[in-house]
Amino acid sequence: MPVTDNNAHARSVLDGTCYVVLATADAGGSPWATPVWFAHDGLDRLYWLSWPGSRHSRLVEHRPEVALTVFDTNAVPNEGTAFYATARARQCPDEWLDDGLAVVNRRSLAQGIGEFTRERVTGGARLRLYVAEIIDAWVLDQDADVDQRAPVRR
Repeated sequence: MPVTDNNAHARSVLDGTCYVVLATADAGGSPWATPVWFAHDGLDRLYWLSWPGSRHSRLVEHRPEVALTVFDTNAVPNEGTAFYATARARQCPDEWLDDGLAVVNRRSLAQGIGEFTRERVTGGARLRLYVAEIIDAWVLDQDADVDQRAPVRR
């Protein structure tokens, strides 16, 4: 019986998909989910660009605990793959900005989106770079006969 390397599988899912569903909640627990384009730094961090005035950005500012799901929307039922995580999200701190932009730019340039500079995400610019630091992660278990999650160890 084959045993999938869950870490390698998680990286494959993250590499093959460019949107993450970001699940946030307000102070009272009312949920909000939104897809955002992302770039990942291994299995430790996900980065995205957002306007600080958007609902999900405001929710992250007040309640940084988030859930993340990355999945292939083209997969047929029972053949899908997915990455799930809990994380703490925030605007990318200034001391991480250059490293975060390097991660984002590797993906954005490869996808023909263009480069993001400090000037595009600081000062009077509309967008900011956000980061989610992964706490726990799982993948859809590729070796199971039923829909269940397998932990991703980092």
